Amino acid sequence: MSGGSYQYLCQVDLADLFAPRGRSFEMMGHMATALSGYGYDHAAQKTRQIAEDLRAWNATVFGGVSEDEVETEEGRAFERRLDRLRPLWRAVEWYESLDTDFPSVEEAHADYLKNA
Repeated sequence: MSGGSYQYLCQVDLADLFAPRGRSFEMMGHMATALSGYGYDHAAQKTRQIAEDLRAWNATVFGGVSEDEVETEEGRAFERRLDRLRPLWRAVEWYESLDTDFPSVEEAHADYLKNA
């Protein structure tokens, strides 16, 4: 089985980030730490920033972010930001789960930088 060390953060959609028992924000913090450890400071900063922005968005919506808010322009903008990071998160998660090699992470990082 591949991945799992970050609870499949790369596959979590925006609505699931706000699940009551979800640990996605915690995993985003762990992912940012890992990215920093690999020297990928830009991606680490973007990961931390999106987690912070999502928490702030959730705090501004009475009762928290719901499926309806996810479908707004703001929700779609968050999805686009997540989509830029997901391939790199996946590569890191798979690498740390011993399912791929480090050149896969380097390639995902290079692709991320092209689209950042």
